[in-house]
Amino acid sequence: MTRLVDLDSIAGLECAWSELERRRELRDADPELREAIMRRCDYLSSDKAAPILVALDQVHPALVLEIHFTVLASATALAAVRNRQENRSP
Repeated sequence: MTRLVDLDSIAGLECAWSELERRRELRDADPELREAIMRRCDYLSSDKAAPILVALDQVHPALVLEIHFTVLASATALAAVRNRQENRSP
């Protein structure tokens, strides 16, 4: 979403700065997970990937993964995780 900022308004500048800081903190929260989610979105259709990419700038990547798990997790990936867990020795 794009919002105009009144450069003559201190309140408007403070609000814009706060939003930029919030987004930077979210992007720095878990960069590896964020990148993994973004890579997975490259393989999704644009209508499925768009809300996930928007969510990455709104909440922590772990929450994005939890919310959009069924879209992000492929059957192949789930099978690989399941096989890995079964093959672990106690």
